[in-house]
Amino acid sequence: MQSDNANYSLLDAKGYSHIRSRRTVCAVACIFIVILATSWCSNRLQFTVWGGDYNAGVVEPGRQIRHDVFLANISPYPISVVAVPSCGCTIVDQKPHVVAPLRILKVKVVLHPLAANHMTMQEKSVAFYCDAGAQSWIQIAAIRFTTK
Repeated sequence: MQSDNANYSLLDAKGYSHIRSRRTVCAVACIFIVILATSWCSNRLQFTVWGGDYNAGVVEPGRQIRHDVFLANISPYPISVVAVPSCGCTIVDQKPHVVAPLRILKVKVVLHPLAANHMTMQEKSVAFYCDAGAQSWIQIAAIRFTTK
């Protein structure tokens, strides 16, 4: 009998983190499902930008900054998106994209910082013009950096 208890406690000690991580994954999945169900039941537009606030730190003149921005459509409607950069040193694909329900659009942003005589903090942005037929709005992604 002592042998069974020893095996149980050893199994519990080794397997606890695995069970805990499995519970965490299940909890996160349940929260995502609840948010998704709420969005679909209320027929609201849910559009999320990931990576829309990025600080590239100190950048050497002439070095490119590359960053990916993800646009997630968690609504039941397709959303058309057009990306427009704030200036000529920012390159982004400007053709219109349609993000289907429950899909993610990856947008690559490339910046070509201009040289400065002194260290200066700069912020460039990309405006995402979104249209879902009856509603339209703008979402902004900002990229900050300091030039040497």
